[in-house]
Amino acid sequence: GAKAPHRLCAGLQRPSAVRNCSSEACALQWRAGPWTQCTATCGRHGFQSRHVACVHPRTGRGGRDHQCARKPRPPSWQRCNLAPCGKGEV
Repeated sequence: GAKAPHRLCAGLQRPSAVRNCSSEACALQWRAGPWTQCTATCGRHGFQSRHVACVHPRTGRGGRDHQCARKPRPPSWQRCNLAPCGKGEV
């Protein structure tokens, strides 16, 4: 996009510099997918992950993470199956 002199835009409606927060961009929110299977059945080294994305709740269209920054981002990983292992378990 090249800049045009202001006189060439005379009579054209200028786009709004402010966005109404009922618009699609303001409605974006975090959506977390299902957790993966834990990497261990017991012990202290198991973890699981999930996909977390900033999306529009009705359309499912993705946004950028900073557009969802007004709410805390859900964790995308966590530890799991932390119980001590018995003999022969991993």
